[in-house]
Amino acid sequence: MNRKYIFLIGTFVIVGGILWSLFRPEKLF
Repeated sequence: MNRKYIFLIGTFVIVGGILWSLFRPEKLF
C-alpha cells in the first residue's frame, strides 16, 4: 500500500503547519 506517499504527505502537512504558525499574519480566517 502507499504508505510512503501517506508519510510524505503527513510530513509535508506538519512542516507546512509549523511554517504557517511561524509566519502567519496577526489575523486568522
